Amino acid sequence: KKGQLEEIPVEEAELKELKKELNRYGVKFSVMKNKETGKNSVFFQAKDMKVMDKAFKHALSKSEKKAERKEYWEVQRDG
Repeated sequence: KKGQLEEIPVEEAELKELKKELNRYGVKFSVMKNKETGKNSVFFQAKDMKVMDKAFKHALSKSEKKAERKEYWEVQRDG
């Protein structure tokens, strides 16, 4: 029996971290890119919603921290 599918839009910058987190939590998912808009969507089963929410928040946090570190080092370099 198949569960209901859920979809969330994901920015390109967050996609790599989100994939890592979902694999770590054992969530089965699929990523589709809209060729017209270039935006990504992640599809997953509704039963995984709580795990997905946790993984998404964790991935977003990691993605933001990486961006902050990158900005910090660019400022230090340019000086």
